Amino acid sequence: MSRQKSADESLKLYSLTATVFENTSSCFSRDTVRSSSNLVAIGIGAGDVATLFTLGRRIGNWLTAPLGDAELLALLEEDEFDILQRRGIIDMARFQSRWNSSLKLLENGNLKHFEGEAVEALLRKSSRFTAIMMCIVAALDEFASASTVRGMNVDCRKLHDGLLKDDVVVTGFMPQDDSHEVADFLYWLLAEKDQVRYTSSSDVAGIAYCLCHLSFEILTVENFGHSPASGTGCRLVYNKAPLFTGRETGSSDSRRNESRRGLSTTISLTQPEETFSTFPISRELATTCRMAWEEGAKAGESVHLGPGEPGQTGFTDYDLSMRFSNHGTPVPEQRRTDTKISRLASNLAVFNSQEVHEGLGQVVGRLSSEVLLLVVDIVRASDESKVKALLSDEATLEAFTSCQAFFMGYYYRIFSEIVDISLLEIKTVSGCWGYNSASFLRRMEGFFQGANSYYTGPDRKDVFLASRTRVLSILANLYTNIDLELPMSPLGTRPSHKELCVGIVGKRIILTKSLIHACKTTTEIAQFVLLDSDSGSIPRTVNGLVFTGIPSPFPTWEGESPKVCDSIIPTGPREDCTRHIEADWDGVPERLLLCIRYKGRRLGSLNPGHADLNFWNATIASQSEPRPRAFSGHECELDDFVISSRLVTPGRHQPQIPVVVHSKSAPTLRYAAAAWYSEACDVVMANQCLWEAMEYWQGQNGVRRLGSTSVALIG
Repeated sequence: MSRQKSADESLKLYSLTATVFENTSSCFSRDTVRSSSNLVAIGIGAGDVATLFTLGRRIGNWLTAPLGDAELLALLEEDEFDILQRRGIIDMARFQSRWNSSLKLLENGNLKHFEGEAVEALLRKSSRFTAIMMCIVAALDEFASASTVRGMNVDCRKLHDGLLKDDVVVTGFMPQDDSHEVADFLYWLLAEKDQVRYTSSSDVAGIAYCLCHLSFEILTVENFGHSPASGTGCRLVYNKAPLFTGRETGSSDSRRNESRRGLSTTISLTQPEETFSTFPISRELATTCRMAWEEGAKAGESVHLGPGEPGQTGFTDYDLSMRFSNHGTPVPEQRRTDTKISRLASNLAVFNSQEVHEGLGQVVGRLSSEVLLLVVDIVRASDESKVKALLSDEATLEAFTSCQAFFMGYYYRIFSEIVDISLLEIKTVSGCWGYNSASFLRRMEGFFQGANSYYTGPDRKDVFLASRTRVLSILANLYTNIDLELPMSPLGTRPSHKELCVGIVGKRIILTKSLIHACKTTTEIAQFVLLDSDSGSIPRTVNGLVFTGIPSPFPTWEGESPKVCDSIIPTGPREDCTRHIEADWDGVPERLLLCIRYKGRRLGSLNPGHADLNFWNATIASQSEPRPRAFSGHECELDDFVISSRLVTPGRHQPQIPVVVHSKSAPTLRYAAAAWYSEACDVVMANQCLWEAMEYWQGQNGVRRLGSTSVALIG
């Protein structure tokens, strides 16, 4: 790129950002414009750059970190050397050589790596203060809370997983009471001059261990992991007292320490049955838990999770309905009399099937009824003091832990059906559940009895329906380490204005699949995607919730009635449209919209939650082979969206004549057209035959809009 072209791009971007924020107090410095030019130079669109900068100014991200740090120091009227008094903490030349050579961003649903001189120029502007803070945040993320595109988070996760496997640290978040230990450690590291500090906290040692491997070459952690025995002039010495005294039986001290930790359990998605191996339990119980997880997963195979039947709204008309189907074997009468197994199964299983009974029998069948009934009491108890008292008994704790392993394997197997992990670079997740805690099992018992869900089918126990929002709240707990109840959309607003949660940004990012993939079926529409890439361009609340915004309406054609074509054969464009996540600039920028473009030209935006529901409602199952029969109607092609920016609709004099939208082999255009047309008329997906879709609509007297007299057939 020539200097003139680079300058032109910078000026163009500066104008764009100024236009976007002309009503705000945000201003952009020359450094910001230079950063913008570098981003454009590596192939990131000007609109995406504006999104990154604006969201960074609102909630912070990797791109605006240097500017934010500079403003902080200016506000404090301090130089960075006044705060970072220890010299030589980080070698900036080596830091830049290691971390400033590549970027990893999510682009149209694919992880894309950027390299080259433009990337180096963009990242090299980080100050010493910002570089140190980046390393600290990346290390803290693995031990204390919810790193950047540079890949530091990936390295920290690998280091943390290695420490877990070596039994050097324990699973879960650092206890809140130890936060002062971290603060004291960081103050010593950054501002004091003493060369040696001692700690008995494995979490503090783990954070320091990550910092050593990131770029803090002045720091050495002794007696911990694979760190050298001695080293530099800044040494953290870990007290090598055993983490778990008497590991064979699991000591009471280790249990007290584990129960103090924040609920967080690391699960390897490639070997999930090994999850309980990190708990402070005996080897015999760990072996039992491994087997229990496998038995639970096997029982979970009898439950199918997916979308409800297409064309049926279920119990809600504003959110997608998720369907749990029982494919298991009915429980024989003689097994129902086994009270201890039946009570566990009926309280914690989605369906009380023979597969669940047999699996539980393998795990806890040898235990007494009294102990297993206590496990049920623990799950159902709302008084935490009662729970702690019950779990203080050795036999009860072992029985509960075995049952917990069975049902965690059961739940992860069921919910894995709707979670795509192909984009995870490291196949591990963090769940908000853990040792000596019944909170998640208690929540699951309530989930299958709460509002916005119900059982149906024969005996009212063959099918369980729940809203997608409620299912997402469970996925957040299982995969992103966030425990919350997601708010439901308020009633009374237009369908496309419904505020729905379509993702969560936590230890991992989970989004509805339609946000980043061109979904072709209702099965894909109901799925979610897990990511461990940069989240800086995803609009969200301060709590990490990704809500939908309000799109601009797509206008309809108000001229003369369009021409009627007598013989319509469904076709499609040569090239499909693309989808792009963007902020709701005209409304609340912390809300998300899905922008649809064709060869870069903007066609319009849509509410992805509303679009998913319309795609689901408009899809019908093909009942017959395509019939070669002439079909008449109005035609809508891609050019009508690109050039006229209007929806082709039937005229007032012949509203019964359908509109056929040509979107064959173009799933993104098909998805968007269904959403846009749903605001103007009924919509039916013509998967095989136009006549079949038309007859279906006539038989249903309208699929989405009561009293509608017109329909769009998405071909």
